[in-house]
Amino acid sequence: MLSFCPIRFAIVDKSSMAVTSSDRVNILDLNTGKILKVFTIDIKARSISLHNEHFIIENLGKGYMVTNIHGNTDTANHIPIEFSKTFYHYPVLIKGKLYYSEIENNEVVCCDLEGNQLRKFNHEQLVSQFGITSNNSNIIFVCGFKSNNIFVISAERKRFKEIVAPN
Repeated sequence: MLSFCPIRFAIVDKSSMAVTSSDRVNILDLNTGKILKVFTIDIKARSISLHNEHFIIENLGKGYMVTNIHGNTDTANHIPIEFSKTFYHYPVLIKGKLYYSEIENNEVVCCDLEGNQLRKFNHEQLVSQFGITSNNSNIIFVCGFKSNNIFVISAERKRFKEIVAPN
């Protein structure tokens, strides 16, 4: 049984995962469920992803914090982005650009690692973008919560396609 309320998680390797809880990241053993390591961060941790041995951790309503895989916050990079405190914004990193879905504005947003917005994507058939992920290439997958579908979008926004449509 966990001694904390889990919020979001990211798989670290075949035997461990990182789980956010309030102001901490907990590294758990996937086989035993035991906490291997905890690092405290001075933010309201929400969504988390792992990219090239760096955690990208959502700071509720304020942007993201990037730490190394060991949780070193002394050299952490803060990416300031003002977004809703109502919904979580799972981060995806592709070729040095940060992508997240903004459910309230029906957009997928692309920023540089300083938090400067570079571009947005929206489509009338993709409503309430909620989940977002990548296959570690130039492709983004995003689901429409209210439109009941999934789109695939190229990171440059040049190509997009609905790959799963509602019944």
